[in-house]
Amino acid sequence: MKRLIIFALGCLGLALALAFRVVDEKGAQVLKQLGVSEEDAKDYVWLDFSHAIFSYPRTEQILALAKGDRPAMVKSVVDFAKKYTRSEEFYNRYQTFREGKQPERPDPPKSMDELRKEEKDLLQKSLKEIEDNLKNATPEQKEQYRPALDGLRASIKSIDDPNNPMYSKDIEKAYQQDYEGQLETFRKDSLEWVQEWTTDPKPMLIRGLEKFLEISADVDFGAAVVRHSSGYTTFANLEYENKPPEWKVCYRAGKGAVEAARAAAKEWLKELQSGK
Repeated sequence: MKRLIIFALGCLGLALALAFRVVDEKGAQVLKQLGVSEEDAKDYVWLDFSHAIFSYPRTEQILALAKGDRPAMVKSVVDFAKKYTRSEEFYNRYQTFREGKQPERPDPPKSMDELRKEEKDLLQKSLKEIEDNLKNATPEQKEQYRPALDGLRASIKSIDDPNNPMYSKDIEKAYQQDYEGQLETFRKDSLEWVQEWTTDPKPMLIRGLEKFLEISADVDFGAAVVRHSSGYTTFANLEYENKPPEWKVCYRAGKGAVEAARAAAKEWLKELQSGK
């Protein structure tokens, strides 16, 4: 019995390996027919989901593809996308992307003593540079720069003045209040980040598929267009001109391709929501 179970598991593993190999070979063949490299295809899949946009490479092969041939191609491309999003490469790419979206905690405000010291050091450095440059200057040149030197010395002296309004308790309080506001925003953004950008990329994939299904639900594939003498086209129904770019991408792709994409997206969405 034990040997039978081991044999069955071995057959299952072989079947899965062969299935993935078929997907790999079929996907590579389709990409080649479309004139798209595997790396470019991965980048488009990544951008479509990470930025919730519908973009695709505009190669000569894709533009020349007959509308009747598009549904089958769509299914193969979706299979490629599904396999890529389940890969370690995609997972690692997502983690880097997710970390880049993590809000940064604001730095606490500097004390008035720290600000005094920083400003004083900066002014003293400028003063020394001018004095060094004037060591070999002519009397006329030294006289010319005297007002600037006097101004710097006066500014340095004013920094140590305890009554300087730039370093008052009111200013310090304002800095602290601003910091507390930034901190509150940081906490709010961090909570949203944890909820939206989980360690599992599935929610991102679900959002992308749901957006596609929502936008592609009401595409008018029979919409008339007007071809202008300048070479560009517009919809006869001007309301369609205000549709999002993704809607127009679906219109150009054609009913067959979009219906195939919607069917594949619904199936994929169901798999993700069921935890597959």
